[in-house]
Amino acid sequence: MSSTSPNLTLNITSNGAQFPKGSVLKTLRGKNVFITGATGFVGKVLVEKILRSCPDVAGVYVLIRPRKGSTAQERMKAEIFSSEVFNRLRKERSDFNDWIDKKMFAVSGDITQSNCGIPAPDLQHLYDNVHVIIHSAAIIEFNERIDRAMEMNTFGSLRMMDIAKKCKNIGAFIHISTCYVNSNRKGWVDEKLYPLGFDPEEMVKKISEMNVSELEKVSVNGFLGDWPNTYTFTKAMTEHLLTMKRGNVPLVILRPSIIGAAWQEPVPGWIDGISAAGAVYMSIGYGVVKFMQSSPKSIADVVPVDYVINAVLASIPAIYNQDRYFVAQAGTSAERPLPWGLAKDAVIDYFHANPPPNALSKPSFRFSRSPQEYQLEFFLKYSVPSSILNTIATVGGKAYKQKAAQFNKLVFRARVIVESFRFFVENEWRYDNKNVQSLFKSLEPQDQAAFNLDITNLDWYQYNYRFCYGLCRFVLRADLVDPDINDERLFHPLNRDLYQLQPKDFDFLPLSALGGFKGLANDLFWVAEHAATRPTTFPVPRPPSDMKVLILTSSTVQAAIKAEAEMKRKPIADIEVRARAIVERMFGDTSVPVIGGLGYVFRKVWRRIYDNVRVEKSGIELARAAAKNGPLIFIPTHRSYIDFLIVSYICFACQLPLPFIAAGEDFLGILLVRWLFRHAGAFFIRRSFAGDNLYTTIFQTYVERLLLDGQSVEFFIEGTRSRSGKMLHPKLGLLSMITNTILDKKLNDATIVPICINYEKTIEADLYSGELQGDSKIRESLKGLLKSSSILNVNFGTISVIFDKPMSVKQYIEQHKQANPTIPPTAPSTSPFQPSPLPSPLPAAVPATAVSSTPAATSPKPVKAPKTSGTRAATPASSTTTTTATAPPTIPAPSTALERYNPQGNLEHRKFLNTHLGYRVTYDLQCASEIMPPHIVATLLLMYRNGITKPQLVQKVDWVRQEVMKRRGRVSGFECADRTSLVDNAIRHLSHVIVQRRPNVLEPAITSRVEYKNMLVLGHYRNKLVHLFFLESLWAAALYSLTEQNPHGVDKALLLEEVKFLFELLNREFIWKANPDVPEDFEAILAGMVKHGILKVTADNKVEVAPTGEAHFSFLCHLLWPFIDSYYVACMVLFSLQPNRTLDEPVLLQRTSWLATTLYHESMLCYYESCSLDTLRTAFYVLQRWKVIKFDKAVVKNVGPVGKKPRGEPDSSTKLQVSLLPPYQDEQALEQLVNRVGRLRKQPAIRKHNAVRKNLIADIPILAKL
Repeated sequence: MSSTSPNLTLNITSNGAQFPKGSVLKTLRGKNVFITGATGFVGKVLVEKILRSCPDVAGVYVLIRPRKGSTAQERMKAEIFSSEVFNRLRKERSDFNDWIDKKMFAVSGDITQSNCGIPAPDLQHLYDNVHVIIHSAAIIEFNERIDRAMEMNTFGSLRMMDIAKKCKNIGAFIHISTCYVNSNRKGWVDEKLYPLGFDPEEMVKKISEMNVSELEKVSVNGFLGDWPNTYTFTKAMTEHLLTMKRGNVPLVILRPSIIGAAWQEPVPGWIDGISAAGAVYMSIGYGVVKFMQSSPKSIADVVPVDYVINAVLASIPAIYNQDRYFVAQAGTSAERPLPWGLAKDAVIDYFHANPPPNALSKPSFRFSRSPQEYQLEFFLKYSVPSSILNTIATVGGKAYKQKAAQFNKLVFRARVIVESFRFFVENEWRYDNKNVQSLFKSLEPQDQAAFNLDITNLDWYQYNYRFCYGLCRFVLRADLVDPDINDERLFHPLNRDLYQLQPKDFDFLPLSALGGFKGLANDLFWVAEHAATRPTTFPVPRPPSDMKVLILTSSTVQAAIKAEAEMKRKPIADIEVRARAIVERMFGDTSVPVIGGLGYVFRKVWRRIYDNVRVEKSGIELARAAAKNGPLIFIPTHRSYIDFLIVSYICFACQLPLPFIAAGEDFLGILLVRWLFRHAGAFFIRRSFAGDNLYTTIFQTYVERLLLDGQSVEFFIEGTRSRSGKMLHPKLGLLSMITNTILDKKLNDATIVPICINYEKTIEADLYSGELQGDSKIRESLKGLLKSSSILNVNFGTISVIFDKPMSVKQYIEQHKQANPTIPPTAPSTSPFQPSPLPSPLPAAVPATAVSSTPAATSPKPVKAPKTSGTRAATPASSTTTTTATAPPTIPAPSTALERYNPQGNLEHRKFLNTHLGYRVTYDLQCASEIMPPHIVATLLLMYRNGITKPQLVQKVDWVRQEVMKRRGRVSGFECADRTSLVDNAIRHLSHVIVQRRPNVLEPAITSRVEYKNMLVLGHYRNKLVHLFFLESLWAAALYSLTEQNPHGVDKALLLEEVKFLFELLNREFIWKANPDVPEDFEAILAGMVKHGILKVTADNKVEVAPTGEAHFSFLCHLLWPFIDSYYVACMVLFSLQPNRTLDEPVLLQRTSWLATTLYHESMLCYYESCSLDTLRTAFYVLQRWKVIKFDKAVVKNVGPVGKKPRGEPDSSTKLQVSLLPPYQDEQALEQLVNRVGRLRKQPAIRKHNAVRKNLIADIPILAKL
């Protein structure tokens, strides 16, 4: 008899079989499916997928073998229904138990028996009702004795086919085989039946006649030929026998490769046993296997189980009721190959981050490139130590014998695992999967969404990382954080050699002969590869010499030179000398060799100081596509000097345009760094050049020319590094220059790419704490750079880089014009996020009607305050107090007439546009920020300052993580992690600022005033998440402040006014919305807090804390209280300005910081973070906007260290001086303000006081020095 039969009526092309359009959902509607192997890994996922995605299926019958003491029905409930694989379906269906009882039916049987051991009545029922049979049952042990393997794999399949032939309505028989039926071949394997080289029926007969002794020698006597084991051999025979004996039953032979954990469904990483690749991964993670013979570039054909199940189900409509058969291979090696090296990286990274509690050693793994190398390594690392231990054990005591026995067991395990999987690691196949691709294309759109077979988007690193999570979570039952199934982001680990940045498979040359220089050579090849393959479509930068001539001879710069010469009455030649000096000091260049060389260094630095440097994949692809439409404007967050390096590194690594980077002149003092940065794209600008028209013109012309040349630009919209960890309000200068170029139609368009750079541990966090205390900023120098090399011995965790969705500036302008066809004439002067002027007379409980302020242009602003141009009016409210004070002068209300919005022709309208665009970009950056474990641990330690036990901390960290996610915040570093391990890791990163004085109790390390700064370090990390809870915290803090006088609930109207006042006080601290003109819906925030059980509103319209919300309420209050304390101290220090004193702004800040520190030391403040200069500076800015204080500019002449002005610098600069405005020059009015703010703070437990000046001085005598 022939060993093959024709692939009947199947039209095969070079693109795979051609299938008619079909639908799994429609085909299975009202049909009954009979499944074998349902208690196994694949079977459970199959059953779950059918029930969840095809709810209209009539019934699912599962063949289950009864066991002693358990019927088939009992086994179905115990092993299938109770499995965690159904957790998702349980959540989606409230009627799960009743519904599944109506859909699933257990069939008692055993496929090793005649008629599969099914009782006659049940068998007849199947004959009458079954439409589809999916045969999954098999013995998967590689070296099962061949007669047993044949009984299950071959005869069992044929018995199922006999049942199918007797079914009256059979529409499809799906046989799940394996790609490795052709493991006797090498290289490319097509989706077809290859000749066996023998008659399968004769072979079955021959095996059946063997005695036990012969059967046990089959695997070693060459009987199997080139097949590696009895599993693949019997599976190969089965395929041929099924096609020979199928009759007219529609047959699909579905061949998966190495089936691994789930990719997406039912949940990422789901798996219920340790076998195949999972066994290798676990043995590496537990330190059992340290090496294996293979190449890191060899292909591991691992396929997610949900991909296999989708292929099984997609094949049903393609074959249904058709008298034919076809073969489909569900593998990944042809379409999305996985290098073993990449799988190894993910496994090592996972188990390093989540070390198993009973691991034998720290995970490590390498590939041996030859059998000799492997055998030598095994001999030296296993055999020799085993022999030594055995020798010692013969003369030693019981302990030595136990150690020897344990190590012998380890050696045996390592040998078994390696030998079992060795054949599949050492050899490589590429399994064609065009038929599976065709199946996917043949599905209707709704089915394509439900049964995804597009493997091209599978991220192998993330998949294998989740594979390890699944093994620990579902098999070992570890307490791990489940991945968010709604988070579809994919990340690339940039610090990995085998990471594929492009679809191209980079060829890492074999470097084993280089020994210790292997890493050196790998990085050199990496740099050379990326430099050589950079797209030629990117615009080539203009030579610096040409750029300088072009800028200096431009009409705008020449006009500025002439204007300055006339103004200063100096020769034009003198001004031209200054202009050339500015150009020489400012301009930069982008040199691919320099950036490549820095990339080489950075790769080594990243691997040394970071666990992982990862970048989100889709954002890179969007940026790459946007680069085709014009220059990119990279706008990263700014938390560290690393920001300057990481963006250019990513652009080089990911084949994006290399940007010109706006950098401060701080780096110009470092000789080597200055040269490297300048040739890596940095152009250097002064911190401020207001009033210097020539400098401004040169800078603007230079930026404009870069854009017109198609060059990408990078700048930090926050202006400076955020010392506090919060998102800073945008600086609009450079952004305005870019939009002006487009509005003036000099440039067609540019694309803004917001980039959020998230640090698990900020390198400069300790330095920031000093600067926030008032220490001088450490000046950048070569000596300082060399000293900072000590950071190479510190681990800073993970950097996570998010390239947010690109934004066309031209499209934004058009959309903004459509959304704002007309605007009030005062709108351009309206500054977002501004508190209203402080009401006067100042109420004791609620603010009075606000008055408008003058435009910002007429009022100087404090140093480093964001550029804004006015004040947003607050909601009017009635006063509830009779206290009076002298009222400030009122400002006439602006006209309400509307005018056409025209940013092209109206400069004020351009300011309005740039303000909205700046806040939109800043908000996008804020939304892309990620909260990491150290940030939450720091937050909780600041909340529980007297200590929290580690188990409580673990529980609280998970609670805060969930609360962050409920507010659409992003978290990172939690996915798939052991809850205890991630807290341990966070504690390790914060170990220098926390202490464990009592067993298992953690608290901030504060034993002396020198360590106060540790609070600021912890606050830096806490501030990364406060914005998510800001509006809720307003309600919590306001309610707390009024509860003492209203213990039975606070009137809602009264509380709302308190919330509004607190909002106007603190809204400069955070970025929480994209459109600054959208009013806050405080009622909606309250409703949400009531819904989530934090607060409750009583029948008489009073608000109080809900019984279930006490912990949540306390958490919200602790987030806001430190900021209120800062504003309280800022108001208190104003007593030192009474009645008419004037102080320089730096002196005022220094005094305020001193006062805050003193109050904290005297236990009159609860939070040392209130001493932060960042918050105090913002507080004075708010007081200025409230017309409590004013800032006057004073002109200062610029001189150098020898009394001579530096070249290129302006003749003078300005400084700010602070003084009080009426009525706050009067003590009573200022006391009222201090009390008004002080009522909202948390009162110290040790000493309470009011803000009357004489009482403060009595409490703190040194205060009189102010």
